[in-house]
Amino acid sequence: MRRIGRSAALAAAALITLAAPTRAQAEDCSRQENQFEKTECSRLDLEAADRELNLAYKIARDKARQMDRDMPGLEPTIDELLRDAQRAWIPFRDAACEPHRVLHASGWSWHGLYYIRCLEWLTLQRTEDLRLFTE
Repeated sequence: MRRIGRSAALAAAALITLAAPTRAQAEDCSRQENQFEKTECSRLDLEAADRELNLAYKIARDKARQMDRDMPGLEPTIDELLRDAQRAWIPFRDAACEPHRVLHASGWSWHGLYYIRCLEWLTLQRTEDLRLFTE
């Protein structure tokens, strides 16, 4: 295994440190001062929303499998329908937010932030839908 020099290791550590948001930045998104900070906080919010969605989806799939056990013989199964709906929802969400991504790529700088917020909002909506399914 090749060893890297101390200066290369320090440079790599500095890059990782600079690229990742600090804990204070992540926790204090109420004091955003510029577009970069607002976008970074929105990205962190989207990651949190995605984690919540994944948990709600797992719980909904477990519930669907229980329903399938309680009502054998359904074709397609509730679990299959839920899985297919989730697979269809992902491209829907991405397509619904795509105009913001395209505008951002075309030079409309704030649309990067709007794109992330759009993804987050739709992710939160889907999470609520999945939670309602399990009630």
